[in-house]
Amino acid sequence: YGVATASVRRLGRAGYPDPRGTLTEHKNELLHSQFGLNYASLPELYRKGSVLVRRKMLVEVKRTADGEPVMRERSTIAVLHEDIIQGRFWEENPHILDS
Repeated sequence: YGVATASVRRLGRAGYPDPRGTLTEHKNELLHSQFGLNYASLPELYRKGSVLVRRKMLVEVKRTADGEPVMRERSTIAVLHEDIIQGRFWEENPHILDS
């Protein structure tokens, strides 16, 4: 819906149907026939949106006198462009539900 609506608004195509409430196939057809966009070939950023997830990672915080890295676990923010409805996202990020 977001890509279809943005395409209609961006190009000022007031005569085109509002994609709200239509089936996915209709939205994909609208994008392809009217704007030459193939939804499946768009980057995931535009198909899935962005999700910010806190993840723990090993980060080098300093080096010892002999040059060896000192690693510590730190929380970082990761930007993902994934389908959060599917189970794979939740399997890879179970800590979200633990909070």
